[in-house]
Amino acid sequence: MTALEREIMNKFQQLDSSSQQRLLSNLQLSAMTKAAQEKNEATPMPLDEWLEWADTFREKMDRKYGARILVSSSELLAEIREERLNDLLRNR
Repeated sequence: MTALEREIMNKFQQLDSSSQQRLLSNLQLSAMTKAAQEKNEATPMPLDEWLEWADTFREKMDRKYGARILVSSSELLAEIREERLNDLLRNR
């Protein structure tokens, strides 16, 4: 343990119990935040690599689920509206 670590420990032990708990909570939160930031700071995938991955993934889904069916967002909304309307009319 370094001199600085010993000094921090001595100061920590001088705190009352609630202050120690509050400090520990803050330190844990700080450590978790730092770990999450480091995880998110990974090098982004180059575009050509991502496009290759996307093509491979799409081919895999095509093999698994059959021919590609592309659905627009407006079609999805229309379907949701229709289902909701059917639910409302059924409950009358």
